[in-house]
Amino acid sequence: FTVPEIDSILAPYAEKSYKHYYQEYMNICKDYSKILDNDVTNKAHNYAWSHTERDICQGFQGFEHTFNTVASSRGDYPFVTMTGGCEENKFGQLVWHCALKVRREGQGHPGKKRPAIFPKLVFIYTKKLHAKGRKMYDLFLEGVQTSAVAMYPDWLSMDKHTEAIS
Repeated sequence: FTVPEIDSILAPYAEKSYKHYYQEYMNICKDYSKILDNDVTNKAHNYAWSHTERDICQGFQGFEHTFNTVASSRGDYPFVTMTGGCEENKFGQLVWHCALKVRREGQGHPGKKRPAIFPKLVFIYTKKLHAKGRKMYDLFLEGVQTSAVAMYPDWLSMDKHTEAIS
C-alpha cells in the first residue's frame, strides 16, 4: 500500500509534539525564572525541536524495523511506499528529513547497519521548491545524499516537460 505525502500527514502531530516539549521546558524554567538568562525562549525552542526530531526518527525506525521483519504467513513482507518532500511547513520538512536520515543511517547493530528496503521512499521533486536557490533545496540535497547511500528514495518529478520530443 502507499502512504501519500507522509510529511503532510505527520506535520500536525510533529507540531503538537513540539508545542508539548516547548511548554514542558517553560514549565521547568518558571520555577527558576530569577536565575535564568534572557535566552530562555531560544533554549526552549532548541529543547523542543531536538526532542521532536528524536520522536519522529524513532517512529521511522519503528516503521522500518516492522516492515522489514514481520512477514506474512506466506513468508513475504508488506510492500509499503511512502511519498514526501513537498510539505513547505517546517514540521513537515522535519518529518521528511527524519525519514531520509533514518534510511541513510540504516538498521542493525553498530558497525553492521544496513539501509532498509521498506518502506519504499519516493521523493516528490518540483523545481518550484527544490531547485538551487529555492526554499527546500537543502532537503533535495539530503535526498540526493540518501540515494547515494541507500537504494531509496526514488524520485518523482512533478514538473511537466515543456520541450518537444523529436
